[in-house]
Amino acid sequence: MPSHPDQIPPLSGGEALSPLLAGYRPLPNIHDEILAPDRRLRPHWKALIDAFDRMGALEVERRFGFANRHLRDTGVVHRIYDARGGAERPLPLSHVPLLIDKQDWSIIEAAVTQRAELIDRILGDIYGKQELITSGHLPAALIAGNREFLRPMVGIEPAGGSHLMFYAADIGRGPDGRWWILRDRTESPSGAGYTVENRIALSRALPELYQPLYVRRLARFFGAMRDYLGSKSSAGRAVGLLSAGSYHESAFEHAYLARYLGLLLFEGEDLVVRDDRVFASTTSGLHPIDVLVRRLDAYYADPLMFNASSQIGTPGLGLVAQMRNVVLANSLGSGVAEAQD
Repeated sequence: MPSHPDQIPPLSGGEALSPLLAGYRPLPNIHDEILAPDRRLRPHWKALIDAFDRMGALEVERRFGFANRHLRDTGVVHRIYDARGGAERPLPLSHVPLLIDKQDWSIIEAAVTQRAELIDRILGDIYGKQELITSGHLPAALIAGNREFLRPMVGIEPAGGSHLMFYAADIGRGPDGRWWILRDRTESPSGAGYTVENRIALSRALPELYQPLYVRRLARFFGAMRDYLGSKSSAGRAVGLLSAGSYHESAFEHAYLARYLGLLLFEGEDLVVRDDRVFASTTSGLHPIDVLVRRLDAYYADPLMFNASSQIGTPGLGLVAQMRNVVLANSLGSGVAEAQD
């Protein structure tokens, strides 16, 4: 039987001198992020813990308060839906970042990349030849009964060449220390915009920590994202982000990400379909759009093809996707690869 935490002896060695860890007790027989099995501080945490010790409790509290004010003053919010109809709440900030060492990150990076490529191939088969279904590797009922499976998109190869241009995963450690992927995000992965603001808040509150901790910067990822989307667009045409609207739980992120990447921000009613193509309706007329980052669930994207009651989609968008005249990131129907609640 595992011991009660109160029965675990205090830390020994040099780490016991840290006021921050004075009362810290790791759980028995479970991987601990900060402490190695010999109860010594893991090397990649040392710079952060030492910095907090040098600052002292009052200074650490002041720095965290500064980060909170930055997010509040910037207006970083998300919407919570409840019995009162929903309200905007400040984005919660985890003040102590989760540090992942280079070796672990290399494993995560390779595994997530491999998984994204696999899921994209599976989506290609589900909406293509369906060999995984006919061979019995995927039960037909599992796909056909999934509310995210969009039959009108069967046999349609995405205009951009991939179903899954963006992929996100929820990850965590198991008790033995191995990383687990807890959930795949393939429909319209969100969080990238919040990640930027979270990083900015902490970098301004703790600027002296970024160099000794060798923090991997986000600019390379977002630069690659912008270049990739631009490569899918016709010369001279802007790339748009299709939002679910101002009442969506991540509306702030949609607007922030569009501004950060230099994308045009649209809601469904801002777009019209003419001559089997998508156009943005502006005061100066119609402007062609051939690449959209989709942050609107596919089921609501086109009231003519999917959900007739949708008031936030663009009539005809599904037909344009069928004709491969618009690149959607991600493709309509990509949510079938997500686990359903």
